[in-house]
Amino acid sequence: MEPVAYANWLTNNDLIIGVIQAAVSDAEQEGLVTDGTAKECYNALKARAQSEGPVKQVALIREALTTYAPVSEPLETTARKI
Repeated sequence: MEPVAYANWLTNNDLIIGVIQAAVSDAEQEGLVTDGTAKECYNALKARAQSEGPVKQVALIREALTTYAPVSEPLETTARKI
């Protein structure tokens, strides 16, 4: 794997996990999987939300994952837009 591409992937992965963390309530932070990939984090959150019933949370996460986050804009600002 190319070192620059891998570094970019790590940065993007961390950014998406940060967006997911910013999008969920404090109560949901406890069960969030943040030590793996963003896909693992999303899938775990989706599974938990589906087992709890409300699918609205999944829709919010999907929106967060499709939101463009420019590097020049603070993550907090992007999360608020969602």
